[in-house]
Amino acid sequence: QRRVKERMMMSRGKNYTRLTMATVPI
Repeated sequence: QRRVKERMMMSRGKNYTRLTMATVPI
């Protein structure tokens, strides 16, 4: 069940990383 959450986070992370990179440059 933990791998399923990690895969969902990774899928959303790809879209989130673009938003975070555009809003919060790290």
